[in-house]
Amino acid sequence: MKIMYEEHADLMLVQGLASGLVYSGARSAFPHGMPTGNPVKRGESIILSLGCRVGGRAAESERTLFIGEPSKIQLDHYAVAYEAQRMATAALIAGHTCASADNLALAFIRDSGMSDYLLHRVGHGMGVMFHESPWVEAGDETILEPGMITSSEPAIFVPGFAGYRIADTVLITARGPDSMTHYACKIDDVVIGSMT
Repeated sequence: MKIMYEEHADLMLVQGLASGLVYSGARSAFPHGMPTGNPVKRGESIILSLGCRVGGRAAESERTLFIGEPSKIQLDHYAVAYEAQRMATAALIAGHTCASADNLALAFIRDSGMSDYLLHRVGHGMGVMFHESPWVEAGDETILEPGMITSSEPAIFVPGFAGYRIADTVLITARGPDSMTHYACKIDDVVIGSMT
């Protein structure tokens, strides 16, 4: 730990959230839902939300996981969230605007018939704070530049049922977006088997 702080002595260490949240079922239909005392049930999806700091810099990751085999409706929802997140990450290109990534991914969600389930932008900048400018949302015409770090987290939230969020920390490079989150998110990787 001491070596890490010496290596990053030029960075300011800021206290803040560096932990995780797990919220499930209908509670996950809120963009930043908080956990409750309700136990997770077989057939529900859960959102695992993690944040950490390295050398005073923020990073985050979120995954939707399924407890048991997902239903057809859960698979349909997840497929849209997965593709929107893939598109959003691919659109985080140096020289393009923040708004362009948001417009592309959210248009895909709307075109998939899920407009009513949109409650969140594609993402935000990360650095000293977990949420800072630029905002990867419609209207933010900030030009993405190599070295910037943003989240990529378009999601859908179905009231009273579930939320579906996949979030990565993405480094903008001259060669294209570089997702620094490596935890798998394909459907076969996010189904948790038996809860016995």
